[in-house]
Amino acid sequence: MQSVRVIVVALALSQVLLVGVASGNEPPAPGDNRGWTDGGGVGAKAEAGATAPATAPRTSSGTAPVCTYQALSTEQAAIADNMAEAGMGAARGSGDGSWVRKICVDEKGTETGTVVWSPRRAPVDPVALAQQAIKYAPLPVPALGMSPSSDRDQLVNVPTWLWINPAAWQPVSASASAGGVTVTTSAKPLRVVWDPGDGLGPVACEGPGTPYDPSHPAAAPTCSHTYLRPAERAVVTATVEWGVRWNSTAGSSGDLGVVRRSSSVPVRVAESQAINVLPAGRPS
Repeated sequence: MQSVRVIVVALALSQVLLVGVASGNEPPAPGDNRGWTDGGGVGAKAEAGATAPATAPRTSSGTAPVCTYQALSTEQAAIADNMAEAGMGAARGSGDGSWVRKICVDEKGTETGTVVWSPRRAPVDPVALAQQAIKYAPLPVPALGMSPSSDRDQLVNVPTWLWINPAAWQPVSASASAGGVTVTTSAKPLRVVWDPGDGLGPVACEGPGTPYDPSHPAAAPTCSHTYLRPAERAVVTATVEWGVRWNSTAGSSGDLGVVRRSSSVPVRVAESQAINVLPAGRPS
């Protein structure tokens, strides 16, 4: 009696697939686009659960088979379950998933088809995608500006102008995609934190600072630091803090907090010496 049941199941399932041997390409997870293809840009057009087999492409430009996938109907999936239980056809996975029809065509135009079990993939984590995107975001390393410049002595009790390149003070975005979900991050510069290297910092400035303009010597700096004692070597570090938010095509959004980019430059701090000279003929 069991052998009759197996034959009936096998005949029924033969209507579900094109007889042949499948390649090793992995099928898409349930819920993915049923027009997904692993090469050639051609995919199945039928909706999930349709009973008619998808039309496979007839040619392929590469050596690897081009395969398309389509979910089986409830009835067809039950037949596949019966065959798997009887030891015929593909084995049913132990975890969550579904049966899909896999149709492949090789470079000679030969079609093969089979039914395979597709494990359900874990849902895409948009936060992980956002963190991946920000790693590749073009957040610039700050280009330090100082007056006096870093290759000249900084003077004790004289304000040193501090700034970074104003052109870099603008939002930056980057995107990452997986599993049909795209996450876009947007990073906005918030402030620059300066460590002047003398132990008296840090100095926090809410903008990039104003470059020194020698044609306006009376202008006041918007970001500066005054050294109080000489130092043969002090390392000046500027750290730009970026506020990062993200949104996804799935409708979710969030905040990644603050991302920092830094750069440093060494300077020497000197004390300006003044010599008083008495007018000629005046007694000392």
